[in-house]
Amino acid sequence: DSDLDDSPKAIIDKFCERYGLWAEDLELHYDIKEDRIVFPVQDDGKLVDAVGKAIDDSVVPKWKRYGTYAEGFIRGQHQLAVVVEDVISACVVETLGATGVAILGTSLNANHIEALRSFKRVIVALDPDAAIKTIEYTKLLKANGIPAIALKLLDDIKYRRKEDIQFLENSIREFNGTFNTKGIAE
Repeated sequence: DSDLDDSPKAIIDKFCERYGLWAEDLELHYDIKEDRIVFPVQDDGKLVDAVGKAIDDSVVPKWKRYGTYAEGFIRGQHQLAVVVEDVISACVVETLGATGVAILGTSLNANHIEALRSFKRVIVALDPDAAIKTIEYTKLLKANGIPAIALKLLDDIKYRRKEDIQFLENSIREFNGTFNTKGIAE
C-alpha cells in the first residue's frame, strides 16, 4: 500500500480525513523526524506550545508535548465548552458547534478551571476509561461556580461514535435554544 504522494501536506490531509477534520482550518504541521502530526497551541493568536500525535498508533508515547503551556488546547469560540482529553477530540467538538477544551491528559488543573469560567455551560466528556474523573471534575467545576454536566461516553469523541455525537449535538442544540423536545418522554 504505497502512496504516490507522501508530502507533509498529503500526510496531514490523510490524518485529518480519518477524524473528519479540515487540515486547512487547523494549521497543522508534520514532524518528519518523529512522524507526528503537530497541533499548534495558541493563546490570543500567539504560538505558546504544540502537541504531536504519532501517526502510527503503535509508537510510544502516542502523544508528545513540545512545551509546558498549562491552559490546555482550546478550539472554537462558542459559549458552550466540552472538556475532552486530547486535541483531536477538541477539534471534533468544534466541528459540532461547541468549543473543544482539551486538558491534554486526565488532570484538570487550576488553569483549566480558570479558563472554563468564561463559558456559559461546560460538558465534561472524558474518554470512557476516565468515567470516574468525568464525574469528579463535573463536581469540582460546579463547586467553583461553573455550570457543568457530565457526559458518559461510549467511545473517545475523536472516533465519532454515533450515540456520543447525537447526544453532544442534542446538548448543543438545547444550549442554543433550537432543540425540539416535543415527543420526548420526560
